[in-house]
Amino acid sequence: KETQMTKSEIELSELDLEIDSLCIQIEEKKLSSTRRKEEQLEYITNLDKKIENLKRTKDINEEELAMLNLKHQQAQDTLEELDGNETQETNSLEIKLQEATHKMSSIYDQLNLDTNTIRQLTTKLAQAQ
Repeated sequence: KETQMTKSEIELSELDLEIDSLCIQIEEKKLSSTRRKEEQLEYITNLDKKIENLKRTKDINEEELAMLNLKHQQAQDTLEELDGNETQETNSLEIKLQEATHKMSSIYDQLNLDTNTIRQLTTKLAQAQ
Protein backbone atom coordinates (compact mmCIF):
# COMPACT_ATOMS: atom_id res chain seq x y z
CA LYS A 1 0.00 0.00 0.00
CA GLU A 2 2.87 2.39 0.86
CA THR A 3 4.48 1.78 -2.55
CA GLN A 4 1.09 2.28 -4.20
CA MET A 5 0.67 5.62 -2.39
CA THR A 6 4.15 6.83 -3.38
CA LYS A 7 3.64 5.73 -7.00
CA SER A 8 0.28 7.50 -7.04
CA GLU A 9 1.76 10.64 -5.49
CA ILE A 10 4.42 10.73 -8.21
CA GLU A 11 1.77 10.22 -10.90
CA LEU A 12 -0.37 12.98 -9.38
CA SER A 13 2.59 15.32 -9.27
CA GLU A 14 3.41 14.60 -12.93
CA LEU A 15 -0.22 15.09 -13.94
CA ASP A 16 -0.36 18.34 -12.01
CA LEU A 17 2.66 19.61 -13.96
CA GLU A 18 1.13 18.40 -17.25
CA ILE A 19 -2.14 20.19 -16.47
CA ASP A 20 -0.29 23.42 -15.60
CA SER A 21 1.70 23.15 -18.82
CA LEU A 22 -1.42 22.55 -20.92
CA CYS A 23 -3.19 25.54 -19.35
CA ILE A 24 -0.19 27.74 -20.14
CA GLN A 25 -0.05 26.43 -23.74
CA ILE A 26 -3.77 27.15 -24.23
CA GLU A 27 -3.33 30.72 -22.95
CA GLU A 28 -0.26 31.25 -25.15
CA LYS A 29 -2.14 29.95 -28.22
CA LYS A 30 -5.03 32.30 -27.53
CA LEU A 31 -2.73 35.31 -27.01
CA SER A 32 -0.64 34.53 -30.07
CA SER A 33 -3.73 33.99 -32.18
CA THR A 34 -5.32 37.20 -30.94
CA ARG A 35 -2.16 39.13 -31.82
CA ARG A 36 -2.05 37.63 -35.34
CA LYS A 37 -5.75 38.35 -35.86
CA GLU A 38 -5.30 41.95 -34.70
CA GLU A 39 -2.42 42.42 -37.16
CA GLN A 40 -4.53 40.91 -39.95
CA LEU A 41 -7.48 43.18 -39.10
CA GLU A 42 -5.18 46.20 -39.16
CA TYR A 43 -3.91 45.13 -42.58
CA ILE A 44 -7.50 44.73 -43.83
CA THR A 45 -8.42 48.18 -42.47
CA ASN A 46 -5.47 49.72 -44.30
CA LEU A 47 -6.53 47.99 -47.52
CA ASP A 48 -10.07 49.31 -47.03
CA LYS A 49 -8.70 52.85 -46.74
CA LYS A 50 -6.57 52.43 -49.89
CA ILE A 51 -9.56 51.07 -51.82
CA GLU A 52 -11.77 53.97 -50.67
CA ASN A 53 -9.09 56.53 -51.56
CA LEU A 54 -8.60 54.95 -54.98
CA LYS A 55 -12.36 54.99 -55.65
CA ARG A 56 -12.47 58.74 -54.84
CA THR A 57 -9.91 59.68 -57.49
CA LYS A 58 -11.18 60.91 -60.84
CA ASP A 59 -9.23 58.47 -62.98
CA ILE A 60 -9.69 55.15 -61.22
CA ASN A 61 -6.92 52.72 -62.01
CA GLU A 62 -9.02 49.57 -62.46
CA GLU A 63 -5.97 47.32 -62.39
CA GLU A 64 -4.78 48.72 -59.05
CA LEU A 65 -8.33 48.51 -57.66
CA ALA A 66 -8.62 44.89 -58.74
CA MET A 67 -5.25 44.11 -57.11
CA LEU A 68 -6.30 45.78 -53.84
CA ASN A 69 -9.62 43.91 -53.88
CA LEU A 70 -7.75 40.64 -54.42
CA LYS A 71 -5.37 41.42 -51.53
CA HIS A 72 -8.39 42.29 -49.40
CA GLN A 73 -10.06 38.94 -50.15
CA GLN A 74 -6.81 37.06 -49.43
CA ALA A 75 -6.47 38.91 -46.13
CA GLN A 76 -10.05 37.98 -45.19
CA ASP A 77 -9.34 34.33 -46.06
CA THR A 78 -6.18 34.40 -43.92
CA LEU A 79 -8.16 35.82 -41.01
CA GLU A 80 -10.73 33.02 -41.27
CA GLU A 81 -7.92 30.47 -41.52
CA LEU A 82 -6.29 31.87 -38.37
CA ASP A 83 -9.61 31.51 -36.58
CA GLY A 84 -10.01 27.90 -37.69
CA ASN A 85 -6.43 26.96 -36.78
CA GLU A 86 -6.73 28.51 -33.33
CA THR A 87 -9.94 26.63 -32.65
CA GLN A 88 -8.42 23.34 -33.81
CA GLU A 89 -5.18 23.77 -31.84
CA THR A 90 -6.99 24.93 -28.71
CA ASN A 91 -9.50 22.06 -28.92
CA SER A 92 -6.64 19.58 -29.18
CA LEU A 93 -4.96 21.03 -26.08
CA GLU A 94 -8.26 21.13 -24.18
CA ILE A 95 -8.86 17.43 -24.96
CA LYS A 96 -5.41 16.61 -23.54
CA LEU A 97 -6.27 18.71 -20.49
CA GLN A 98 -9.52 16.77 -19.97
CA GLU A 99 -7.65 13.46 -20.30
CA ALA A 100 -5.04 14.50 -17.72
CA THR A 101 -7.75 15.75 -15.35
CA HIS A 102 -9.64 12.47 -15.76
CA LYS A 103 -6.47 10.45 -15.02
CA MET A 104 -5.87 12.56 -11.93
CA SER A 105 -9.45 12.03 -10.79
CA SER A 106 -9.11 8.26 -11.30
CA ILE A 107 -5.96 8.16 -9.18
CA TYR A 108 -7.66 10.13 -6.41
CA ASP A 109 -10.64 7.74 -6.58
CA GLN A 110 -8.28 4.75 -6.32
CA LEU A 111 -6.43 6.33 -3.38
CA ASN A 112 -9.76 6.96 -1.65
CA LEU A 113 -10.75 3.32 -2.23
CA ASP A 114 -7.41 2.17 -0.82
CA THR A 115 -7.82 4.47 2.20
CA ASN A 116 -11.37 3.21 2.81
CA THR A 117 -10.20 -0.40 2.55
CA ILE A 118 -7.47 0.27 5.12
CA ARG A 119 -10.03 1.93 7.43
CA GLN A 120 -12.38 -1.06 7.11
CA LEU A 121 -9.58 -3.52 7.80
CA THR A 122 -8.42 -1.44 10.77
CA THR A 123 -11.99 -1.35 12.10
CA LYS A 124 -12.38 -5.14 11.67
CA LEU A 125 -9.03 -5.70 13.36
CA ALA A 126 -10.02 -3.46 16.27
CA GLN A 127 -13.35 -5.31 16.62
CA ALA A 128 -11.60 -8.68 16.50
CA GLN A 129 -9.35 -7.68 19.39
